[in-house]
Amino acid sequence: MEAQLMPKESSARVNAGSGSGMPGPGGHGRSTKIEKARDPRGAVRRLLQYLRSQRWLLLSVFALAVVGTILALLGPFLMGMAIDKAIKGSSLQELLRVSLLMLGVYLGSWLSQIGQNVLMARAAQRVMRDLRAHLFSHLQTLSLSFFDHHPHGDLMSRLTNDMDNISRVLSQNATQLFTGFLTLFGILGMMFVLNPYLALGSMLVFPLMFTLVAVVGRRTRKGYRGLQARIGQLNGQLVEMYSGQRVIIAFAQQKTTLKRFDVANEAVRQMGIRAQTYAMLMPPLLGILSNANTAVIAGLGGCMTMHNKTSVGIIAAFIMYSRRFAHPLRQMGNLYNQV
Repeated sequence: MEAQLMPKESSARVNAGSGSGMPGPGGHGRSTKIEKARDPRGAVRRLLQYLRSQRWLLLSVFALAVVGTILALLGPFLMGMAIDKAIKGSSLQELLRVSLLMLGVYLGSWLSQIGQNVLMARAAQRVMRDLRAHLFSHLQTLSLSFFDHHPHGDLMSRLTNDMDNISRVLSQNATQLFTGFLTLFGILGMMFVLNPYLALGSMLVFPLMFTLVAVVGRRTRKGYRGLQARIGQLNGQLVEMYSGQRVIIAFAQQKTTLKRFDVANEAVRQMGIRAQTYAMLMPPLLGILSNANTAVIAGLGGCMTMHNKTSVGIIAAFIMYSRRFAHPLRQMGNLYNQV
């Protein structure tokens, strides 16, 4: 019954185990075994039922995301147009017209992003309000045996950490994932429209970027899953220590409790270093590949310009698109770590 409104997340979870436990009700031991999601599709379906009541707000959010992404992708194209037609042609009037158009495009993209963030935050908080209310009311229907067999710390983790994770996914990650895919496909489409040969030259580096995100992201996610598991263990111990402090003092278990806390605290530190180390590898490595792609575009574009196969403006637009290509990849790598 409790599984219906308390879905198992695919993120790291600490199981109740048979290790060293805390005295008092609900003070069962906890292990650092990462619990796998039993029914992720069912959990997503249940979450979609809550989102259905906010469908008009969500449709508005995704519409603004599409508009904002399209406007953002027009910026480099207009810059290339300004270089080729306005600057090269020495037309001040044309340069002013294109510059004002670029200003309008970037302003529209900025306003669209603000609008989608505001609407998504409103929809997400309404969903979280309903979810918290249903979860709390469900807890009131559970039997005493349920609370005896589940550690207080684990229940508190579900009521706080899990709810915060769901709120973050709804308010930030969902729109970032959608706009990230739109941006990637939009950049590839604009590149092939502007110059197929330069686009094919960029394909030498883009697959390396995808491979890097997949390989490093897999290791980073594993580290963050372990970190969340150990943070759950640490939080669970803190809750159970505070709730059972009288029993701890009565049985003179302060030193044993402190040693157990030190072990859990050290495990969080070590796993945090490991997870952050992998996470910090992504930006500089993507930056190196982005610079390599810029070199490829500049070299190939320069040769094509000498043979009148492309223009300086198109090369400049390609360099901007190449720089932007790494940003959604980095975002999706970060989202993969948090899911």
